[in-house]
Amino acid sequence: MRILYLLFLLVVPPILNTSHAFAQSVAKLSGKITIENLTIPNVIVQLKIGSDKYHTLTNNNGGFIFENSRLSDVDTAFVTVRYLGYKTITREILRSEFAVPIDIKLTETDQAQLKEVVITGSNRQNNAYKSTYKIDHRNFIKNAKANSVLETLPNLSVQNDEIFVEGNSKALILINGVQASPIELRTIDAEDVDRVEIISNPTTAMSTEHIGSLINVILKKKKGSFVKGVIDGSIGIRNNYYSTFPSLSYKSGAFLVKSYFSKIYNEQLIETELERAQSNVFYNEISERRPKGGQYSFNTRINYDLSKKTALNMVYDMGGYSFNSLTSGSYITQASNEFMTFFNRAKEKQNRITLGPILTYNVNSNNTLTFKGKFFKYDNIDNYNFINELNNLGKNEIKSSTREVSGEFNLDNKEVKLGDLKVDFYSGLKYINRNFDFNTGNIKQSIYSLFSEMNTDFSSKISFNLGLDIENTDNKGVNIDQNYYNLLPTVNLVYHFANKQDLKFGYSRRMIRPGAYNLNDDLVYINPGLARKGNNQLKAQIRDYYSITFNKASKISNLSLKLYNEQIKNGIIETYTQQGDILVNSMENVSRSDSYGLNVGFRTKLFRIIMANFNSGVDYNTFETDASNVLVNSNSGFTFRNSFNLRTNMLKNKLTVIFSGYNTTPAYTLINKTISYPSLNLEIERNFFKDKLNARIGYRDMFALNTVRKISSNYDNFRQLINNHNKTTNIVFSLAYNFGKVFNDRMNSREIENSDIIIK
Repeated sequence: MRILYLLFLLVVPPILNTSHAFAQSVAKLSGKITIENLTIPNVIVQLKIGSDKYHTLTNNNGGFIFENSRLSDVDTAFVTVRYLGYKTITREILRSEFAVPIDIKLTETDQAQLKEVVITGSNRQNNAYKSTYKIDHRNFIKNAKANSVLETLPNLSVQNDEIFVEGNSKALILINGVQASPIELRTIDAEDVDRVEIISNPTTAMSTEHIGSLINVILKKKKGSFVKGVIDGSIGIRNNYYSTFPSLSYKSGAFLVKSYFSKIYNEQLIETELERAQSNVFYNEISERRPKGGQYSFNTRINYDLSKKTALNMVYDMGGYSFNSLTSGSYITQASNEFMTFFNRAKEKQNRITLGPILTYNVNSNNTLTFKGKFFKYDNIDNYNFINELNNLGKNEIKSSTREVSGEFNLDNKEVKLGDLKVDFYSGLKYINRNFDFNTGNIKQSIYSLFSEMNTDFSSKISFNLGLDIENTDNKGVNIDQNYYNLLPTVNLVYHFANKQDLKFGYSRRMIRPGAYNLNDDLVYINPGLARKGNNQLKAQIRDYYSITFNKASKISNLSLKLYNEQIKNGIIETYTQQGDILVNSMENVSRSDSYGLNVGFRTKLFRIIMANFNSGVDYNTFETDASNVLVNSNSGFTFRNSFNLRTNMLKNKLTVIFSGYNTTPAYTLINKTISYPSLNLEIERNFFKDKLNARIGYRDMFALNTVRKISSNYDNFRQLINNHNKTTNIVFSLAYNFGKVFNDRMNSREIENSDIIIK
């Protein structure tokens, strides 16, 4: 509304004040607004001459200009500057200052105006459903991307390009409510990010079965018709690593198209030593695997505003990978009593395609209707040609595919009055039809879902969020006929103490279904002692999650403490069974798995120049199954998690240095315990040529600590130790050229997010 008001004032010519009997002349005033020597866009500037008022906003360079203003001989002129978080400045302008540009510096912050906590440039607002952080682009160098923004927010950590909330909750990325890949964050400039919403316990209304967190990146609203893009490329000194990442955005009036392409090629060397003993059988193996291949993704989003109330959005996404590998080694068994050689030539290939139209109709400012459709196609082929000295097991090929068509209708009602309360409602209907095909059969799945969500503030101290999803699932196929209902509630309650302290209670129930890859029960040989198979009788796993979170914010820091309990029934997990001399890694529903944990997050600014983000936690995990044919029936133990990110800007925000690291060890499953070592990473980023060229150098996994994995199973009837050495440490050089005029390529629509099946 403020922007529309300003545009109105700019467009409508000011009415001349005729009350003066003195001669008037046309005056021009220009200048720029800075904070700590940085120019600031979108600052409200008012020029008052006598009783006349003129308004404008600063541009991307912090500049402003008033033209055609009327100044008489006796008029007094004043300039007033308003910017959220800073005290309003009003100063008198002398007649001589109209001839030269003026500089105005904002220095004093206004905490009362914010009514939020300022965290080194990010304003935080917390309610029962989400925490919202206002982003200050001054914390980042020019052309820094949105992924850099997330690395600096409280309770967030980035590990292997995956983003986690509060230690171990994997995040689903949304951009203006539209589901996106984390790689798409690299197409968005940090200065275009207005705020970030972190939803640690989402209702099913946002994502029907996603069991992790949601991160919604909200972009600034701007107008204009421009073209912009980035050409980004990287090369590593080891493993023949290279990548390319061009992106392009075009906007003309009501039409916007945004597209990117990504390709990564890499070669690896994985060395393995294995010792296994069970009953009267032993198996030893020494091997090395050399995979090589690439991953690709292509994404195009089109948005067209059909009218002021109606918008059409189309999403097309495709991607996949193709890897070839040669595994060679030697092994010894009790039967052979001497080492024999083996070879396995493998080819792994995956392709996916997503097409999704979204139609949005704004009934009024508080009511919105959305219609969504989605087509999803997924194909996975793993081909293994296994040969050893005793026999040729021939080719083993496992094929899995998924075809999905879904439709969804949503109604968003804001500020509905229920007595003295104002309540926001979001509700919808969804239908999903899936067809799973694999080597041994076919399963057809139909899902009907009715969901709703409400958000309200009972008082200035208590916020409440409630979500409910009722689902019916029907599975039919070879040897399978299932039909069941599930009730999936979500509850979030926040109590606001004084001094920006919050206590939040959360509960949710979610359901994850097996995908085609895990349903495929065809046996495939991996090496002389191991085979893999799925299970077409797998049931959906049910997860109940309870949490209590305390958060305290101050001017430059944020502290968070979280206690949680996760209970999973019918968990879809790997088990070991025995078929002759072969150990079979199969998928089963375990009876129960529990996790109790504590996570501590701390975000602050060290020495006033280093942005620091720390996360640490500990879990106690238990796994149990009553299946009679498995080798391992239970496992338990403590897992410790740590991550940090240190970032500082130098050379007047032209250079950024980032030092980060993470480690999760030991990690437990039903069948083993994995010990790993910290991954430490160093990145230096620098802008050149008027910020058009961005150069980066990154040292990934410094000292190669994270390349080693020790995987052990130690039970009375089964012992196994695997030492893996994956030589992935690398130094990577990157260049990115930014071209075109800067504009904001914001899209407002939400595609269907079906994340209830496990995809390989």
